[in-house]
Amino acid sequence: MSTREVKELFFAATNEKVVLSSDDTYCEQKLRKAFRLSNDLTDQIWPFITAYRLAHLLFRKAKSEADFNEILKLLDHSEQSRSLYISVHSKLLKFVALNRLKLLGVKNLKEKQKVCRDDIIQHIGRSNAIERSMSDPDRSVQNDYFNILEYLSYATDLEYEPLLGVGYNHGNTLYPYIANDVWRIVGPTGSTVDEFSYNFEDGKIELDRYIRENSADGLFILGNPAETCLTNKRAEKTDTNFNRVQLLNEVILAGPGGAPSGDLAEIWAQAGDTSPKEAAKKGRQHLENKIFNKSIFNQVEQGPNTRWSLKENIKIYGLVNVKFLR
Repeated sequence: MSTREVKELFFAATNEKVVLSSDDTYCEQKLRKAFRLSNDLTDQIWPFITAYRLAHLLFRKAKSEADFNEILKLLDHSEQSRSLYISVHSKLLKFVALNRLKLLGVKNLKEKQKVCRDDIIQHIGRSNAIERSMSDPDRSVQNDYFNILEYLSYATDLEYEPLLGVGYNHGNTLYPYIANDVWRIVGPTGSTVDEFSYNFEDGKIELDRYIRENSADGLFILGNPAETCLTNKRAEKTDTNFNRVQLLNEVILAGPGGAPSGDLAEIWAQAGDTSPKEAAKKGRQHLENKIFNKSIFNQVEQGPNTRWSLKENIKIYGLVNVKFLR
C-alpha cells in the first residue's frame, strides 16, 4: 500500500466539499479504510493522522463505554507519532475521552488522566523549546496548547499546581497565532505534490519522506530568512542565502516554460542590489558550481527573452511558505 493511496482516501474524507455535506458515514468509511491501509506505512504522518482524524469523527456520536474505548485505542496509536502536532493533539483528545468515561461511571481513571496531563505538559515544553529556537514570532503554538490544557483541567477535579509556570510566553505575545505557519510542498515540475497544507514541523517530515522515496538531488525550505536553506542531498552541501533559495523557487515554480531573467533579477533589486541582473547570474552560477557541482538549469530562450527552467533530470523538492507561492 502506497502513501499516495492513503492520502487520496484521507483527502476524500476531509476535503471541503465532503465536510460541508456533513456525510459522516461516508467520511468514517474512508478514514477507516485509510487507517487500515496505513498500518503498512513507516512514515511519521499518515499512519497517525488517519487514526487521529477518525477518533475525532467518532467523538461526534460516541455515547457508550465501548465507543470511548475504541477512540482511546486510536489515540494510543496516533500519539506515538514523531510529529509534535499530531501527538499533542491526540493527547488532548485522549484527556477528554478519559473524562467522558469518568462521567459514564468508569472508576480509577484519575491516575490515567494525570499521566495524560503530564505527557501534555512535557510536549508543551518541547514545543516551547522549538519556538525559542525560531526567530519567527508568528509561530507561537505553545500558549494555544497550554490554554486548551487549562480549560480541560478546569473541567475536571485535577489539581492545577503542575501547570504553574508552563504557559509563559517568551515573546510576550498578547494573542499568539499561527497564521503564517502554512506551507506547501513543491515538486521539481513546479506543482505542489498534493492537496494538503502543512504546518512547518509536519511539512518538514513529509518533505523528508519525498526526498527519501524519490532519491532527490536536493531540497529547500523557503520561509523567513532564519529557516530558509537549500541542501544538496548527494554531497550534503548547504546554502542559506535567502536570495539564491528564492531564485531556485522562482525557477521551479515557473515549470518547463522557465522563469524570465528579469523576474530573477527582481529578487536582488528588491534587496537593494545595484546590479541585480549580474547578481542573479552569479546566484544561478553559485548554485550550479558551488552547491550541486553540475548544471541544474536549462536556458529555455536566449536574448532579451531569456528564461530559465530546472533540467528534467534534476529532482529538487521544496517546503515553501504559502506567501512565496504564486
